[in-house]
Amino acid sequence: MVLLTKLLHSSRKMVFVGERCYELHRIMFMAMGLWPYQKPFIWRIQAFTAFLTATCNVDCILKRFSYICICFVYVMNYYCFYFHSESVKQTLEHMQLDWKMFKNSDAIKVFEEYLFESYIFTLFIYIISLVGLFIFVIIECRPIILDVIIPMNESRPRKIEIDFESFVDKQQYFFFYIMQEVLGVGIGVCSIITTGTFLAMVVKHSCATYKIASCLIQNTVTVHTLQMSAAQRMQFMHRSICLSVQIHGRTVQFMKGLLQMVDLWYFPLLLVAVLSLSCLFFR
Repeated sequence: MVLLTKLLHSSRKMVFVGERCYELHRIMFMAMGLWPYQKPFIWRIQAFTAFLTATCNVDCILKRFSYICICFVYVMNYYCFYFHSESVKQTLEHMQLDWKMFKNSDAIKVFEEYLFESYIFTLFIYIISLVGLFIFVIIECRPIILDVIIPMNESRPRKIEIDFESFVDKQQYFFFYIMQEVLGVGIGVCSIITTGTFLAMVVKHSCATYKIASCLIQNTVTVHTLQMSAAQRMQFMHRSICLSVQIHGRTVQFMKGLLQMVDLWYFPLLLVAVLSLSCLFFR
C-alpha cells in the first residue's frame, strides 16, 4: 500500500514508459481546454461567452430545432469532462500507475500493443474528420466553384447549409458566414472526437490490464512451475493468483468510477441525438 501511494505521487511529475501513447490526447485536451493539470488560455476566453446573446422566436426554434439539439450534444459532452476534471486527472494517474506497477517486459508489451491500436484509431478518426470538414467546405462553396467552372450570365445565389442570423449581407460577406459555420462545426466535432477517443483509449487500457490478469492465471501452472519444489510452487501460484485478482479488482473499480462520471451526462445525450437525427431525416 505504501508503494502504491509513492508511485501515485511520483506519477504526477515523472515520465513513465507509455507516456508517448497519451501525447496526442494531451495535446487535444489542452486545445479544447479540458486538460486537468493546468488552466490554459482557452479557459480565460470561455469566461467571455456569457456576453454572447441571441434572439430567437418560437418559429426560429422550431425551424432550427435539429441544429439546437446538435449544439446541445456538443455542450453536454464538453461540460461532462469540464466539470469532472478531477475524475479525468484520477483516470490519467490510474493508467500511469498501471504502467509503473508492471516491470515485466511482457506486461509492457501488452500495454503497448493495445494502446498502439487506440493511437492508430485516434489518428484515423482525426484524418477522416479533416477530410470530411474539407468536403463540407467544398459543398458549401459549390456556387463559387460552379461560377468558375461553368460561368453564367448571373452569379449563382450563395446559401449556407446552417442558416443563422447576423447583421451583414449574406451574399456580400459569404466567406464570413462560411468561416463562422466551419469554425462552429469544427469545434463541435473536435470536442466529440477528443472526448470519444480518450474514452476509447481508457477502454483499451482496461482491456490490456484484463489480458495481463488472464495471462497471470494461465501462467500459474506451467512446466517450469511443476519443476519447483512444493513450497516454492505453492508460493508462486499464490502470488500470481493474488496479483491477478488485485489487477482485476482495480480495473473493475476503475471502470465503475468512469461509468459513474459519464452515465449521468451521456444518457440524455443519446435521447437528444436520436431526436436530432429524427428531425434531420424528417426534413
